[in-house]
Amino acid sequence: MIGIVFPSWRIPEHRLRDHFSWNAKWYNSTDVRVFAVTDREYEIPEYAECVIFPEDRLPVKRGKRRFSTTRCRNAGIQAARQAGCDRILCTEVDIAFEQEAWDAACSVSDQAAVPYCRMSLSSKWDNREASWVCAPKATGTVTMTAANWGTVRYSEKQWGYGCDDGLILTRIAAQRIRVNRAGYIYHMAHIDGTPQTEFNKENPRTDHWNRKSGFNPDNFRRNGRIK
Repeated sequence: MIGIVFPSWRIPEHRLRDHFSWNAKWYNSTDVRVFAVTDREYEIPEYAECVIFPEDRLPVKRGKRRFSTTRCRNAGIQAARQAGCDRILCTEVDIAFEQEAWDAACSVSDQAAVPYCRMSLSSKWDNREASWVCAPKATGTVTMTAANWGTVRYSEKQWGYGCDDGLILTRIAAQRIRVNRAGYIYHMAHIDGTPQTEFNKENPRTDHWNRKSGFNPDNFRRNGRIK
């Protein structure tokens, strides 16, 4: 059984429904169990469950709670391991899989499957291929065996946005686990038609979840210094 893990913490409920709609083809044809790490219970398919991550387990920085995708991911991975999943795919709620990437994830053994990411400018699945930006450094979707996830963990020192995907690849490499980058996935835009290229001063991305509220601030540089 393959466990699918992704955080959906304080994110609009329609995006959670979207995720299951986009990936129904894969989830309904494979022996899967989905673990959505959430702030509360949501109505989701029978093959899925909400792993409630308490707010008091999020870090406090400058007197306020801040989001930590790494803490949520680790909680979901732990739930998947406890449920007996032999392979675990850790991803994001905004991801739509394509055939080759899904096949690579379902067949991992000693490798880590890390597909290439296409940042779609559309928030609508039917339009995902119309306009997209290649983002080879966006490596937030990783599949490994449960045993390998037992030796590689996301850093819980990281919070806010940035570098969690880079550090997990560094930790995977440190364990001499080879990376298979077969296939690609689509990251669907949070807001339809908005720019999707990170760190572009002339036309920057503006649709990050919970950025304006300060709950999920840009913390790329600080997170990048964590080993």
